[in-house]
Amino acid sequence: MTGCHSSSLCCGQVETIYYDGMDYQPGTRAAGLTGSFINDKLIAERGGIQTERQGEAVMTMNELIKVLEMQEEILQFSHFTNADAWELGSMILLEARRRGVSVAVSIRLNNGLTVFQYCDDGMTKYNQELMRKKCNTVQLTEHSSLHLYMMGTQSEESLNQMALDPAEYIALGGAFPIRVEEVGVIGAVVVSGLGQVSDHDLLIKCIGKYLHVDEVPRIRQM
Repeated sequence: MTGCHSSSLCCGQVETIYYDGMDYQPGTRAAGLTGSFINDKLIAERGGIQTERQGEAVMTMNELIKVLEMQEEILQFSHFTNADAWELGSMILLEARRRGVSVAVSIRLNNGLTVFQYCDDGMTKYNQELMRKKCNTVQLTEHSSLHLYMMGTQSEESLNQMALDPAEYIALGGAFPIRVEEVGVIGAVVVSGLGQVSDHDLLIKCIGKYLHVDEVPRIRQM
């Protein structure tokens, strides 16, 4: 089942995802996430995300957006070189192989240079085009592309008001900003080939591992 916003910027399936909150136990509350519970099932629908915990609504779209912003705050680089791009890109590919999935990976800088790119067998020109649009979205908003998707799900009117060209941008998870401390966003790491939440989570896991950050809140597809 596919649901796309009228702007054509969003293009994703109805997905079941949950918030995996670091070392918290199921039913406990996350710091900074008022009223949310951890490790409970979340159901993403076109009109928003509702949660299920014994029939109790527990996490709002605002709280999911806070999780994404927490990820961006935590996962910052002290520096980022072409060698870093090679190591990070290779790490993402190795993790995809460990999971038994095929992906396309690209790391692109704001100066227009693609410093890493690889497509597994089965990837197509369509995946390359999605990566290009996801990267453009990160460079424009300086947030993950899943962040824009969540914002659009929360308020489609706000997304439409941005008047983004669907030929250049897409509100679809799978691109994450390369943010260098005291510098800002210099590029994006992009994955395509899985569901948008799984694309995003693969990035979060690998960037966290690369930066030696053990505790990163995650939003994952079930």
